[in-house]
Amino acid sequence: MLYILEDEFDGDIDEFIVGTGDDLGWLSYFIGRSEELEVLEVHYLPEEREQVDAFMGGVTCNQSIKKLTIRADIGNQGYNKLGCFLQNK
Repeated sequence: MLYILEDEFDGDIDEFIVGTGDDLGWLSYFIGRSEELEVLEVHYLPEEREQVDAFMGGVTCNQSIKKLTIRADIGNQGYNKLGCFLQNK
């Protein structure tokens, strides 16, 4: 399980706190390659579209996620990529 958050919730190791200057492309690269990640909850993404698009690109490559919760604005391109993700399931 992995939570993508703006602020720390309870300090567990399953939280990724998005900070200024974080490269979400690299985070999504590792999410996309993970064979263990079954639950991903996205509660926050920065407003920079390039970061969101890069993040969604990696998420759509993942084959192990069984539950995906998105409570952040992923934009039109993010929703298009999400469609590809759902088709692969």
